[in-house]
Amino acid sequence: MALNSMVVKRSKTLHLFLKEDYRFLPVRNKVVVYIGAGIGDSSIYFVSHGAKKVLALEPDTMRFEFAKKISQLTIFLIRL
Repeated sequence: MALNSMVVKRSKTLHLFLKEDYRFLPVRNKVVVYIGAGIGDSSIYFVSHGAKKVLALEPDTMRFEFAKKISQLTIFLIRL
């Protein structure tokens, strides 16, 4: 992924959490299927807002691998 692509993605991620773009979705205690998961930022948002489980699907191999690393790091940080 190009650097400027990552910068744009970071600003979208900040907007997702600060503006709560998905606040209208009733995810608490639900299973969320998220197609086109990108780097996994929305998946983390859903879990942090009470989703029971998130099934995140991403066809791009690089983004998928990045999303796996982010989710593992997030789980690790939550357990600290």
